[in-house]
Amino acid sequence: MTDQIHQKIVFEYFDEELNQNIVERLWAKPFNGNYILDNIPFHIYLYSCDDVVSVKEKNGELFIDRLIEPSGNSTVRLLLNSVEDLESIKKELNELGLESESSSEGKLLAVNIPKKIMYNAVRDYLINGEEEGRWQYEEASISENHQKDVNS
Repeated sequence: MTDQIHQKIVFEYFDEELNQNIVERLWAKPFNGNYILDNIPFHIYLYSCDDVVSVKEKNGELFIDRLIEPSGNSTVRLLLNSVEDLESIKKELNELGLESESSSEGKLLAVNIPKKIMYNAVRDYLINGEEEGRWQYEEASISENHQKDVNS
């Protein structure tokens, strides 16, 4: 994504477990004076692909300001127990209607759950995979709609 339309937005936060500042840069597209996030977050919380956000410019870089409009999508992360399972897991996620991106090491998968997908079935899949020892998962950003799905 190196076209002129996409720009990087900087997200900074303090990770208490690691006791350090974390910086993640996400691609985004301009939209009505704001930006639409255009990839899946690997480390940050409370944001998902397709969320509309505002930014502030500092020293020529765009920094996250706030969430303007949630997309309704959700973000989960999988820490795989075996890199050898990466391609088969990505295929399974795709069959569930989910998008995923893997880290360069291949052990961390960031997963986008589109708003149209029923989260209960996805959550069952995540829980089963964790119980089978295939991965550990984390719910980084669960949309209001997906939360209602779980609670119904």
